Amino acid sequence: MFIALGTTFTVLPALLKVMPLRQPVRRHETKFLSKILGNWPITHARKVRWITYVTAAVAVVMLQWLEVDFSPINCATPTASRSKPSNTCCNRRIPRR
Repeated sequence: MFIALGTTFTVLPALLKVMPLRQPVRRHETKFLSKILGNWPITHARKVRWITYVTAAVAVVMLQWLEVDFSPINCATPTASRSKPSNTCCNRRIPRR
């Protein structure tokens, strides 16, 4: 891991200096759709902001149904055999559909 970090911080900048990336050729002509969609978040900033607020509020409310078990030992089912798949996880029965 440290070798990759050292390589990233030393060799990569040196390679970029020796072999610079080509700058893309800019065309002065832009398409109509990119003109509309390019500045849509800026022109409708208030709507985008409120949609973000509502989405975040719904996500915060839905957090109450989130169940997290950080212990991998609790998720082990000692009665499950390896040949037959088990329908239990975290000591709760999962209904079959």
